[in-house]
Amino acid sequence: METRELFYGNVRKIPNKTIIVVAHDPLYMHYFDRVVLMDRGEIAEDIAGSDAITTFQQRALSIEL
Repeated sequence: METRELFYGNVRKIPNKTIIVVAHDPLYMHYFDRVVLMDRGEIAEDIAGSDAITTFQQRALSIEL
């Protein structure tokens, strides 16, 4: 098991706490209830963690076009 996977899995188990994680890798965002995407210091999107990978992929595709 990868270190990041262990970290995110364990952080998620902490009850009744708000945990702020700053990361650029969307692969583990599904572990969290809520993901806030920032762009140049502004909130770009506030989404469910389960939607993070799809949202990151769509944003990357729109930037490439």
